Amino acid sequence: MYLSVSEAATSSVLVRQEDGIQKPVYYTSKALLPAETRYSSAEHVALALITAARKLRPYFQAHRIRVYTNWPLKLILQKPEVSGRLTK
Repeated sequence: MYLSVSEAATSSVLVRQEDGIQKPVYYTSKALLPAETRYSSAEHVALALITAARKLRPYFQAHRIRVYTNWPLKLILQKPEVSGRLTK
C-alpha cells in the first residue's frame, strides 16, 4: 500500500506484487475538509491510512498488508487526542 498526501487531498493505492512486478488493485482518495487542511503532515498521512483501512476493510482482514512510510504513524495513532480527532 502506498499513501500520498497533498494540501487538499489524500490518496492511497493498494498494490499486489507478482514476480517482482507491482500491479494496482484498488485506489482511494479523499478531498480534505477545511478543518482537516489544518492537520500536520504526519496527521494527513495517518488520515490517509485510516481512510484506506475503512474503504479496504475486506482486503485488510483477508490479507497481510504492509504500509511503507517514513512517518511515525504508530506514535500518532496512539495519542488519544489526535487519534480521536482523526477517527471522527
